[in-house]
Amino acid sequence: MSEITTGILISLGGLTISAISLYISLQKTSKETVKDLEHRLTELESSIFTTEDRRCLTETTVKINEMWRMVMKDFPDIIHHDDTPVYDKLLKKAKVDIQSLTLNERNSLKEMLNNEYSEAVRKRDKKLAYGIAIYRAVFNFEIGDGIFARCK
Repeated sequence: MSEITTGILISLGGLTISAISLYISLQKTSKETVKDLEHRLTELESSIFTTEDRRCLTETTVKINEMWRMVMKDFPDIIHHDDTPVYDKLLKKAKVDIQSLTLNERNSLKEMLNNEYSEAVRKRDKKLAYGIAIYRAVFNFEIGDGIFARCK
């Protein structure tokens, strides 16, 4: 064999050994990296909230749930009118089970709530306007409407 051929063969052998070594090194590094990242993520997840944070979140959730229940169960009685039987009927039905409203009933009640709100604002009845506005927001969330559709 000529010196050139021998040199080429030695170079190819060295290149092959280097490639295998690089491959093994990358495999080992990527496995260690994944394990390290998983460990770091687990550590982060477990330390994001302290015990005090969790207690505060639980307390806040309980308070919000109670307010939400009050809006859904008590506000229909506050914002009803004796002279609007269809509106009152839909409010009562929503109070019992909002999910039982048909799509047509939901749309009708939404429209009526908007009209009642506009009328309360026109009459400068701030208390009624606030009550309707709060109920309307909770109602829209519960039926998954508007910006709240993404939250459900």
